[in-house]
Amino acid sequence: PTFFIGNPNLNPEKSAGWDLGGDFVFDKNRASLSLTYFSAKLTDEIFTDFSIFPFTTRNQLGKSKREGLELSGRYAPTNALNFAASYTYTSATDYMGLQEVRRPQHIASLSGFYSFLGGRSDVGLSLDYNGKSQDVVFTPTIPSGMATLDDYLIVTATASYDVTNQIQIFGRIENLLDEQYQEIFSYNTMGIGVYMGLRVRLGG
Repeated sequence: PTFFIGNPNLNPEKSAGWDLGGDFVFDKNRASLSLTYFSAKLTDEIFTDFSIFPFTTRNQLGKSKREGLELSGRYAPTNALNFAASYTYTSATDYMGLQEVRRPQHIASLSGFYSFLGGRSDVGLSLDYNGKSQDVVFTPTIPSGMATLDDYLIVTATASYDVTNQIQIFGRIENLLDEQYQEIFSYNTMGIGVYMGLRVRLGG
């Protein structure tokens, strides 16, 4: 397009990082907890420069930083019932110390899974939370050129049943609460979705 030109002098991005964590097991292996700290520095980060026309891509000066904490755990009170949860805090800033776009600081999930009928059937429910994030915008009503994307919660329900040892029927409902949310500014996402299927195991 005439409003964008390439940059033959663009350098590839480079990243160096490390992480440190530990795993802990409790209650005769029915419960576990994992904790990890991570840190990374990105040099020559590629970005689109909209300050000139035609637009082009450039390498940022300095270093961009990503660091945070990951916490996850699981618990199985019985052989048929399982719970899992996770949380991630991320601080992602560019070389000027500004928050990177489309990188929420808070992400979390919680899920439960129950098996019954001797293991022939199961149901599950999961909740996925995505915190607020920043994004670039191109609208005169937002002179700063930046907008805040709202946080959202996506709920998914699943179920399956083994008709025979070789045939299974399954289904899931995604975005059960029909959450209206955006991962990119002004781009809507799908609402509630219902899926069903048949799985056939060959051999064995």
